[in-house]
Amino acid sequence: MKLNRLIILCFAVLFFYGCRKGENAKEIIPALTPGPGAAEIGLSGDIKKPDGSAAEGVDVTIDGHKITTSASGLFEYTGKVSNADKVKLSISKKGYFKFSKTFTLEENSTIENLSYLLVLEQTVGSFGSASGGTITTTYATLVFQPNSFVNQDGSAYNGNVTVKMPPNIISEYADKLPGDTRALTATNQKVVLDHWGGMNVQVYGNTGQLLKLVKPVNYTYKIDWRYVYINKSNPIKIWSYDEADDIWKEAGDATLNGQYFTGSTTSLSYLQWGTAYPQALLRAYVTDGNSNPASFFRLGCGIDNYAVNSFSGVRINSKGVALIYVPANTQIRTAVASPCYDMLNAFLIPPIAVDKKLEQPLVVNLALYITTFEGKIEDCGFNGVKGRAEFTFNGKKMLSNLDNNGYFKFTFLLCQFNGYNGKLVVYDEQNKIIHQNSNNPIRAGIKNAYLASLCTVPQAGKVTINVNGKTYTFETPKDSLSMSETFEPWNGSPTTMISAHSADRTQGFLLTYLGFKGGKLICIPAAFLYLQIITP
Repeated sequence: MKLNRLIILCFAVLFFYGCRKGENAKEIIPALTPGPGAAEIGLSGDIKKPDGSAAEGVDVTIDGHKITTSASGLFEYTGKVSNADKVKLSISKKGYFKFSKTFTLEENSTIENLSYLLVLEQTVGSFGSASGGTITTTYATLVFQPNSFVNQDGSAYNGNVTVKMPPNIISEYADKLPGDTRALTATNQKVVLDHWGGMNVQVYGNTGQLLKLVKPVNYTYKIDWRYVYINKSNPIKIWSYDEADDIWKEAGDATLNGQYFTGSTTSLSYLQWGTAYPQALLRAYVTDGNSNPASFFRLGCGIDNYAVNSFSGVRINSKGVALIYVPANTQIRTAVASPCYDMLNAFLIPPIAVDKKLEQPLVVNLALYITTFEGKIEDCGFNGVKGRAEFTFNGKKMLSNLDNNGYFKFTFLLCQFNGYNGKLVVYDEQNKIIHQNSNNPIRAGIKNAYLASLCTVPQAGKVTINVNGKTYTFETPKDSLSMSETFEPWNGSPTTMISAHSADRTQGFLLTYLGFKGGKLICIPAAFLYLQIITP
């Protein structure tokens, strides 16, 4: 076998963007005005079961509008909300804990690719209401007093009590606490919470009805190890999430000893421990320095080196804006991270006065996440077809018109190093589906190539090539001859490949070169040529 190869490579240079902390920060608006009331917004994403599979038939309620997840666990809502400063998203499915999140959005902005994991209502014990009982899990001990339960209407309950809790401790890093950072003290003062762990406890009666407490339950709760090394003074307030009012409310005191909180409360459902601060509002505008919004990412906040995730992280919206309520008169440490929790940049934010809003630009590097899916749809003559391409990826549907050469292009942000599949559907000018593929592998941070030929009829053609003084000729339909164009994933350059085999399989060749089949190289002056001649 003879093998002749000539390889000349094109190199690409990546440029990264820096940022100076506090750059161009400005405090605006004399009093905190959270944003518009009624507004047009959008929220979309997916919900998964605890094993990671898609959760179909989950009820998702957004500002009173009820929708249901698809077979793929996807949900999407676009429409009016009554108050853009407090958009409530609730998730419920029988056998799992109900869960809610609160979003602060701007008019005509969207948040996409939200993802939530259902939490199983695990039965951890039962006892008679008249005698009370003790419940022990791997992370909590709860001591219920006798005759301490009533029905939701306040009538006394005398029967068996079933206690349900999640299998594991609640970590805010996994975004498992409802609501947002806002809370009300016992005197109805508006504050924000610095979070130090949380739990969820539900008690049910004989017929599955939810019960309430009229006597305190004593608890010992093991907190996340991340909070052990942070200095906190006792007592620490405990806060209970009020589902009806969509806000955290003060619910008692707790003492921290090592990794354990101890205390008592008459509030159940979602609980968290935290320190309250007067509130201010941070409006961070996050881009890559070229006005490309980091709409795929999260902004986390904290008040010291160990607490970047102690506040509820918020998603950056389609305008590149993250709105989050933070402690006033305190230097804030923020961090921008992808939904995969790989960190981009951390920033120091200057203190904001009470009930004021700070406008803060943040510049991050998006180069490793900007992902392109592009390609060409061609006919039997290697000519591009006309029409449009529709690409559905991670619950989001994108459209691209095919140009005169049949090319389409989609650009979006994707977690680095993760691989995904998307669905491509191509329509002709009469809106008829002419091609579809539901298994298009997508890799993050590169140009992903796709080439489809609608041709199924062998074409007559002839290729002659001279190598080392010898001429090779191939003809169709007698010989096997094909030509295709694609894109190199490592640099996004167009590549043409011609392959041939004689009918008797005695000779063949494979020719690959950088550029289109017309021979025009776009990576000048360098070129890529790979030639392999196969002979007996």
